[in-house]
Amino acid sequence: MQDCLPVFSISQITAEYIDPSDIMGTACANSVPQTMVTTYILATYQTVEQVRSDLESGTFPAVWAGYDLGYVPPLHYNIIDKTGAGLVLEHVKGQGVKWYDNTVGVITNSPPYPWHMDNLRNYPHFQRNDNGREGFKYSSLGVDYSLIPQWTGSGLLGLPGDYTSPSRFVKLLPFFHWLQHLPLLTTL
Repeated sequence: MQDCLPVFSISQITAEYIDPSDIMGTACANSVPQTMVTTYILATYQTVEQVRSDLESGTFPAVWAGYDLGYVPPLHYNIIDKTGAGLVLEHVKGQGVKWYDNTVGVITNSPPYPWHMDNLRNYPHFQRNDNGREGFKYSSLGVDYSLIPQWTGSGLLGLPGDYTSPSRFVKLLPFFHWLQHLPLLTTL
């Protein structure tokens, strides 16, 4: 039995595909609608490196706008193999085909993956351990004081709480990475 490559598609409103009328002749044999990219990857590849190689060499199929659902679903794709290597495949309006190493293992809907990665720079304080566990220290009239925190969990202080895709991306990231360190998950 062939190992399959986990891949899923998710909405990306900035996606744009080739017009099917622009694919002619022999190019038709190496093209798929965006609604079949996931199936194509599952049937063709076993590793992220194989997908990346075909993308880099230009042998990955041209992806055209499939109207088989009555509209063109705008999608991007997350591909992760059993080694943990990940790749995000996007067809960005005005930029064409783009792919990125998914070094964080997380993806959500729009905006495109690079925007999400740049947004993570707004959360440099996220860490597994509590920030500032030593408490709030100050001096008044020559006397030093230290107010010890009465709770834990400050390592995620500022975690977004809404359900927008940028917030979901940020929320998923620390939990995804910390769960990988649990002995149960590494032995399955």
